[in-house]
Amino acid sequence: MWLLIAALVFQGVNGLGGGIMLLADTDGGLMGWDTTTLEGTPVDTYLIPGLLLVIPLGLIPLLVAWALLRRPRYQWTAWIEKATRAEPAWTGALAVGFGVVLWIVIEYLLIDYQWLQAVFGLVGVAIIALAFLPSVRHHYAVR
Repeated sequence: MWLLIAALVFQGVNGLGGGIMLLADTDGGLMGWDTTTLEGTPVDTYLIPGLLLVIPLGLIPLLVAWALLRRPRYQWTAWIEKATRAEPAWTGALAVGFGVVLWIVIEYLLIDYQWLQAVFGLVGVAIIALAFLPSVRHHYAVR
């Protein structure tokens, strides 16, 4: 459980940090990048990637980590519990893991390979694997 939360916090902090840097300088200068990396992609600045890093890859992992700790239960999430037989935060962790992997695959297909893609691809895979550990699955199972 704690490794899963740590992986989500790692992803969230890095997503927020990177996204804020890209939003502060949409030409990528704060990250040491330039917009030539974006040639052949549907965007010409780092505004959209920055927003994607801040919200789904930054804030949401941090929110899910908080939910794994606090374990809130809401009536509107009952359908998630019924479908997965797990608390919604566990499902959220899986969604974050798959979202990170999807982001990395799309990034890999659209731009040149960078070592950070491998690192965060592994973070996404780790989040998924940690969520499926029997002890974690049991901890968040709906009883």
